[in-house]
Amino acid sequence: MRKRLLVLCSLLLLAAVAWGSPMCTNNTLQYYVMNYGGSSGCALGSLTFSNFGFQSGGTVQPPTSSGGVNVSTVTGTNTGLSFDGPFGVAAGYSLDDLISFAITSPAPSITNDTLSMQGFGAVGSGSVQVAESLCIGAMYASDGSCSGTSQSLDVFANSTSQMQSATATFGATGMVDLVKNIIVQGGTSGTSSSAGVSVVFNTTSSGGGGFPGGGQVPEPDTLLSLGSGLVITSLLFRRKLRKS
Repeated sequence: MRKRLLVLCSLLLLAAVAWGSPMCTNNTLQYYVMNYGGSSGCALGSLTFSNFGFQSGGTVQPPTSSGGVNVSTVTGTNTGLSFDGPFGVAAGYSLDDLISFAITSPAPSITNDTLSMQGFGAVGSGSVQVAESLCIGAMYASDGSCSGTSQSLDVFANSTSQMQSATATFGATGMVDLVKNIIVQGGTSGTSSSAGVSVVFNTTSSGGGGFPGGGQVPEPDTLLSLGSGLVITSLLFRRKLRKS
């Protein structure tokens, strides 16, 4: 009888854990901010994604809307989320969008974070950069400080070079808080310059290459020809982001 009760209690505990956080699904970033902007979040396997925030800046009009950014789940050897949005500008304009969220695990099993992008390019003096700051083992404070360990990642594209993917590795932890800064510079006004990126990925894995699906990241889409110049704006360390 006692064994049956123990088994029943274990099953109820597992069910409670499963019911605690809904599964992450493909939806808009606006949906994620509205529904998972707090600490409850949504789950992918053993990981919970929560505290979503979004802020749009730059000179492009209209500014990026969180409702126009699609969030897709990435599962398999690597687990995470991809953000597909209208991150592109013409000459004379800029885009500076911030996406933030936290990743937590019931056990200290998170050991890496990979930032990658697809469908990117630049023409003339345009440039693309995605800069990311990580607070490992703690949440960012309201003033942007991190009581845990800080790391940063950076991917970019310009006329002379590009970096499509970067990975941060660290000791096993149960929490990673991150702020992603998508920076697109259209280049010199009055020219044919332009720049854009279609999809930005964040994945974490217990093994493998750290890319979506466990395979190699495909070659960049030829949406735009790579041009010259790289204009890097400062990374905005903000944690309390307002939804658009």
